[in-house]
Amino acid sequence: MAKEVVVKIPDDVYESLGWKKDLAGEILKRLAAALYAERKISLGKAAQVSGLSYVAFLDVLAEMGITLNYDEEDLEEDLDTVRRLLAREGNS
Repeated sequence: MAKEVVVKIPDDVYESLGWKKDLAGEILKRLAAALYAERKISLGKAAQVSGLSYVAFLDVLAEMGITLNYDEEDLEEDLDTVRRLLAREGNS
């Protein structure tokens, strides 16, 4: 389920944006990036909101200068996962 929102943008602001092709897509992309940067939503959810693939959304974040929300705890979780996978592979 999704909510639909109607947004009115003054003509002069619209013209200054230069987003002639896909205004709704550009707004969703920027909203998703902002919510991700504020740590309101995950990277996967942000990609979904933007309507882009995971990889394409990573490119958007890079273009906008937004760094990944990845801290020491995330690193430890990833390392634990790798260790478990390697251990499982060694037991095969």
